[in-house]
Amino acid sequence: MTISWKKLLKYLGSMSFAFIILCLLALVSIIGTVIAQNRSTDFYRATYGDAWQSVLQSLDIYDMYHSWWYLSLLGFLLLSMCLAIWRHSPRSWRSFQKIHKLPRIPNRYHARLTVTQDTSKCEQESSVAQALTKAGFKDWMEQSNDCNETLAFGRKGRIGKLGFIGVHLGLITILIGGLVSTQLGYRAAINIPEGESVQQAHISSGDDHETIDLPFEIRNDKFVIDYYETGRPSGFQTDLTIIQGGETIAQKRISVNDPLTIDDITLYQASFGDAGSPVNFTFTNLRLADFPQQQIDSNINKIHANEDGNRVTVKALREHTVINLPETPNQRKSRDVGPSLDIEMQTPAIGTTTFRSYLHFPHIIAFKKLGTHDHMLTVELGISTKDNKMIEILAAYMRHLFAEGGQQEFSDEQKQTAFSKTLTELKLTPSNKKDVESAIAKTADALILHDIPALFSFNGYTSSLYTGLQVARDPGSSVVWLGCLFLMAGLCVIYIAEYRVWVNIKVLNTRKKQYEITLRSERPCGIGVSQIVNQLQQSLKETEYTFDEVTVCQSLT
Repeated sequence: MTISWKKLLKYLGSMSFAFIILCLLALVSIIGTVIAQNRSTDFYRATYGDAWQSVLQSLDIYDMYHSWWYLSLLGFLLLSMCLAIWRHSPRSWRSFQKIHKLPRIPNRYHARLTVTQDTSKCEQESSVAQALTKAGFKDWMEQSNDCNETLAFGRKGRIGKLGFIGVHLGLITILIGGLVSTQLGYRAAINIPEGESVQQAHISSGDDHETIDLPFEIRNDKFVIDYYETGRPSGFQTDLTIIQGGETIAQKRISVNDPLTIDDITLYQASFGDAGSPVNFTFTNLRLADFPQQQIDSNINKIHANEDGNRVTVKALREHTVINLPETPNQRKSRDVGPSLDIEMQTPAIGTTTFRSYLHFPHIIAFKKLGTHDHMLTVELGISTKDNKMIEILAAYMRHLFAEGGQQEFSDEQKQTAFSKTLTELKLTPSNKKDVESAIAKTADALILHDIPALFSFNGYTSSLYTGLQVARDPGSSVVWLGCLFLMAGLCVIYIAEYRVWVNIKVLNTRKKQYEITLRSERPCGIGVSQIVNQLQQSLKETEYTFDEVTVCQSLT
């Protein structure tokens, strides 16, 4: 291998190169978070315009985490980690292993203890060795001679040398697991109506859609929704049964934070929706003079189109609906009024209007016109939309009212004249004439003021919901967890400091049994040396040593 290749491999395995790659990954990950992933081309064209849409598409920004350049960055990071562990791990492992020869003795930081004890030199060596062993030092090597001097070496915390290997090995394993999941895994979606089974899932990536076969069948036994007092869903769960080869292999009630895992496939509770619930409603067309009524049996998301260009779409069913209703003449309070039905009506003349009809409150309607306001306007009528007789009176009343002249504002005299003509035409003599007149006038005023083209009366429904599941296959998850284990173990031990000490035992005065014990350390005095000296002193006191002099953290002469 040439010198240039050695330098290149050294740079690729360096901390500076790994830091550059990590910064680039962080930057592009921010971009991938800001720009929505895996949407349709029309979405990006509407959001960013044609020019930027083409640029982003050419760079694979729409599916960035599967793009060649993002995977290349991960590959370079993996290469850098592998080279780093290849270069430095042998040295870390040799340092961890038991030392077979005495390391070089430092000469900067030390402590000197002059002690007196009525013991032989051999007993002296044994006491010092026991004291340092008690202080946590292992792997002693001793080198003795007959010149009244002994040199010994000990260390503790050598496990910290393996922290580098553990951290890098964990990162490498996590990267490999992530790449395996990216290339071999998938995330798909399934919508299963209650009581039905499926064995296929759908993967959507931008404009591309793919159907995959699952290794088992998923059955939705029961779907349950819990609600807050406001009518909002507080949680939803699904009772699932997994069938493989005609036999049940698993059953579980899953929720948003409690998925079901079969082998390397996990089923997450993601959403829910209407599966085409059967509904019944009455449609009254206010644009025709006789206000014709039509009772319709339909389903959610079904479209009813007429030859005259009018189109009615059943949009949504809500089993709990919260609106503000009057408690007193001057106070309103939010209440759950129960089921409601949203219906969209499109006409060539007035455009699109969305209506909301309440099952238990037929005298209240809500509507929203496209392009005029973004929220539903609630209107309280004077009559029930389910009262066919009152609807008939309303139709005749409004026909006579418009015959009086005007379009929106009518005098009381015109209203009274129109109501009298209505009673004459229909040959009615109600006992509560004033109440009927007031209710009809109130309803007509609301319809005219808001230019409401139709009335809908919600009559009944049968709820049919589907559960939305996310199916994730993650074959690299076990590899990632193994990498996390290596990483956490490495982080735990990498901060364990290694202490090395050299102990020199020298006879000062044979007759007085006086010895000099000198400690040398690789670390500065403030990092462990004073603590070691205190531990040594405490251990030696227990063997009845007499300390003549203690000098800590002074350079040797």
